[in-house]
Amino acid sequence: MLGMLTTLLDVLVPFLCGVCKLPQLSQQARRRSSAGLSKSSLALETAALSATACYFCANLYPVTSYLEYPLLVAQNLLLFAMAAHFESAAPGKVALATFGYAVPVYLLAARVVPMAVVQTVSVSIVDTLCDFPSD
Repeated sequence: MLGMLTTLLDVLVPFLCGVCKLPQLSQQARRRSSAGLSKSSLALETAALSATACYFCANLYPVTSYLEYPLLVAQNLLLFAMAAHFESAAPGKVALATFGYAVPVYLLAARVVPMAVVQTVSVSIVDTLCDFPSD
């Protein structure tokens, strides 16, 4: 019985995380505006999810144990891309932001940097989220 529940959750959690931001994405697309989108909140969430995914990846956990994190990050990145498009952001700024995000994430996940750095980044992001003042 416990094995069936575990299998169900292994499938259900990533699926639900894979579609949880679809209403927000469709609303932004329908409005063709980034109004109401908190980019600072989205950036903090993306950083926390990315750091957690990097930690799991760098420690060679099975992908099924952390698949929801990359799915949520992908949806956040899509929201950033939509905001950049709707706000007519300069392509150079978008490229710099993309590069500035992708390179550290790759270096952490691929274990190019020492594991102590991955752990420090993960902990510091969580600390930042806990101390972040609410609006």
